[in-house]
Amino acid sequence: LGDAETLGETGLNRFRNIGDKAVRKTTAGVVAADYNDWGAYTAEGVGALLQGDVDADGFLASELTPTTLVVRAVANLGGAPIADNALTVSLANPTQPATIDPTTGLNLLPGVADGAHALRVAASGYVPYGAVIDVAATQTVDEVRLITVRLNGPEVLDLNGLGGVDAADIQLIINAVLGLAEGPYDVNGDGAINATDVQVLVNGALGVL
Repeated sequence: LGDAETLGETGLNRFRNIGDKAVRKTTAGVVAADYNDWGAYTAEGVGALLQGDVDADGFLASELTPTTLVVRAVANLGGAPIADNALTVSLANPTQPATIDPTTGLNLLPGVADGAHALRVAASGYVPYGAVIDVAATQTVDEVRLITVRLNGPEVLDLNGLGGVDAADIQLIINAVLGLAEGPYDVNGDGAINATDVQVLVNGALGVL
């Protein structure tokens, strides 16, 4: 019913109008049921809806609506979830910061209409991500939209593979912007190699990611 490893295939279910128990577990083993909106938003309230060995400690403490965009940030290297106070998620035009669900760490943007939206995701120690996304093309789970953003760590900034980020890496990406070099230099993952990537490299060299 809900597992961090398979969010999108499990989880983000919206339980409503439950007369008694939402889940009854009568056989051996534990049912993983994290990342769900049970219609109750406290541990006590969720627990009252479950019977048997059901692990729902990672319940959503915030309501999901059909127009909620859920943004999950993971490390590109290894895929570990990034969920801490240094993580910021927002949409632009107009600026709409996400709220972080306190029990799951998922970033929630309610009331997002279909169409193109500029999404920005930043976390301490990672390369900021910025891209225009088509909300209608994101994954839909029980009417809720889900997008997983993979953030690159500082290792992607070592463009020449010599260890560390320095002036030589910055020169490489400037050459790429000028069309004088080719390579995997889209360090922020927005689909273009431009001045933003140069700034990310400079920040990396200064240690201010």
